[in-house]
Amino acid sequence: SSGINAEYGVAKESCSVLIHCSDGWDRTAQTSSLSQIILDPYYRTLNGFQILVEKEWLAFGHKFVDRCALLDRNPDEASPIFLQFLDAVHQLLYQFPTSFEFNERYLVTLYDMLTYSKFGTFLGNNEREREGLDERTFSIWGYFWENIGEFINPDYGQARSTVESPGSILEVSIEPRDVIPWASMYCRYDIVSQAKTAGEIDVEVSRRI
Repeated sequence: SSGINAEYGVAKESCSVLIHCSDGWDRTAQTSSLSQIILDPYYRTLNGFQILVEKEWLAFGHKFVDRCALLDRNPDEASPIFLQFLDAVHQLLYQFPTSFEFNERYLVTLYDMLTYSKFGTFLGNNEREREGLDERTFSIWGYFWENIGEFINPDYGQARSTVESPGSILEVSIEPRDVIPWASMYCRYDIVSQAKTAGEIDVEVSRRI
């Protein structure tokens, strides 16, 4: 809701919005990023989303190593801040399926590659710690562009209404009925859930208390 509030201040009230959490590198990045995606269609493209992550998360100093518990760092500092952001983007993609150039697989793969530490893009809590890594490691963005066919949303730009137009401000709903579990992320190893999602079988599970 904070991202929507920021969007309302900019788009509806035509005023400046100050965003700041207790530390400045967790919820601030979440709110700022989401409001920009809602307001500006550029950040719903592959190139725009990459730039958004680079400037609002990497350059701004989100502590990826600590928050994602990478490189044997203190687990007490771990928190799914970036995953929450990706989940929120997934919700937007669900509500506006024609407004994003990338697909759901792009978001899942981005998080997987982050936690696998396969690329140097997210190694380090800030830009200083990442100095020189670009010469010794590969960039995750290069991987995406080399395999771009896997991450393109075929419905992008095929808006069914002005509300879903790629060039419009997104009218986001946070009503419970419009928020769905991210099965591709959280239930991917659940055979029953995946089968239901794929439509291969119809299974009803009754819970007895």
